[in-house]
Amino acid sequence: DWFNLQIPDSPEVNQATKNALPSDRILETIKSQLHVEISVQTEDGDEMVLELWTLELDETQFDTSLKAMNTVYFRMGILLKSLITITRITPAYHLSRKQRTESFTIFYR
Repeated sequence: DWFNLQIPDSPEVNQATKNALPSDRILETIKSQLHVEISVQTEDGDEMVLELWTLELDETQFDTSLKAMNTVYFRMGILLKSLITITRITPAYHLSRKQRTESFTIFYR
């Protein structure tokens, strides 16, 4: 574990992420914007988007004078921990903790 983060992952979500972000094309994928949609569907079939996340790489913000590996490692650790903290206060996170298939189901796309 590179960043000392212990996060229980769903194998299905893990595989979907690997399919959406192939390790040999992560940068190309993020350059063209990556959208993650979290929605909820009730037992009646009603559906609503709870969150829409957009990730994009802005190459104009690159600082080529920095030593890449140490800086990337340090900044990614901070970014991931901040992202986890932020996602824990969103409606989708709280609903997913209470999720039961007989009342509603959380989906991602």
